[in-house]
Amino acid sequence: MGFRDALSRRNDYLGDAVTSQLMSCSPRGVTKTDKPELSFRKFVGDVDIERMLDIQNRCYEADLIDLVLTLDELKEELKHPGNSNPSTDSVIAELDGRQVGHTMLGWQDDYKGRRMYFVYAFLEPRLHGTGLRDQLLWRCEERIREMSREHPAVLEKHFDTYCNIEDNDWKRVLEKAGFVPYLHMYEMLRNNLDDIPELPLPEGVEVRPVRPEHYRKIWDAMKEAFRDDRSFSEYRYGEEAFEKSKKTHYFMPDLWQIAWAGDEVVGGVHNYINVEENQALGRNWGHPERIFVARAWRKKGIARALIARSLRVLKTQGVEQASMDVDTENPSGALGIYESLGFRPKMHYARFWKPLD
Repeated sequence: MGFRDALSRRNDYLGDAVTSQLMSCSPRGVTKTDKPELSFRKFVGDVDIERMLDIQNRCYEADLIDLVLTLDELKEELKHPGNSNPSTDSVIAELDGRQVGHTMLGWQDDYKGRRMYFVYAFLEPRLHGTGLRDQLLWRCEERIREMSREHPAVLEKHFDTYCNIEDNDWKRVLEKAGFVPYLHMYEMLRNNLDDIPELPLPEGVEVRPVRPEHYRKIWDAMKEAFRDDRSFSEYRYGEEAFEKSKKTHYFMPDLWQIAWAGDEVVGGVHNYINVEENQALGRNWGHPERIFVARAWRKKGIARALIARSLRVLKTQGVEQASMDVDTENPSGALGIYESLGFRPKMHYARFWKPLD
């Protein structure tokens, strides 16, 4: 039996298995006497996006992912996905002609030169546990296997995604498919913006207002500082990423705290306030993120001083709490720095992977 025939039979088997699960679970609109019509197709463009956004945000909530996307953000992501083409790589799942789920994927090389193929399968929460999400993930993996055949065989290759480590549907789907955690992250929260310490910068280091002519120099300094970070990849700090960063609605250089020593950028904090997300989640958070210090300037108190300044800046904007993400094994000891400034872990996420063989 050839590969295409085997693939077709596996598709038939998965489709029958999922249909059986859908009927036995009897979700809204599906009864045990009405066999649901399950179908898959490619992403076709703008006509799909609003429904994708609704499914994606509700899926994030069910998966305990503290994230809410706007329509503009999703459109930008689909317009400039990076190393993938939604029209050929993404799959839309339909049940009785209604869009109920989709996949998103892409790839980038990590700080060790490993090729990491990102996968995520989104599905209406009412259909979680029916087996449909398992099939979406499988289709994602099959598309990546096709893509990877065009990439150098000498590369170490992995499927890669993220999830909350507490029990949730996405974690169950990943574990069933053989994914395991390899990198742990905390979402850190400071419950109030009271008692912010006054921390001095080293002699000869000062914070200056950010002007447009500084954007590139700050970006390049940040990129170099993050090279030893486990989340680093050339793609994340490439030219496309630089241009894309300036178009987001939370690009707020007026709030940044950038430290200079003469003409050298020695550290910085990219503060922002995501107004739309705050409204959607009923909170009032600010975010000191992309915190970096040049390697030659570390262990001098620059990060702590810039974060303290950032908290005061956010407070002047009416923010009530501050949140940031951190790799629990950050080589610069970021977790201890954040805890010393009053941040505590709120959510525990992990990146999950499995070898692509």
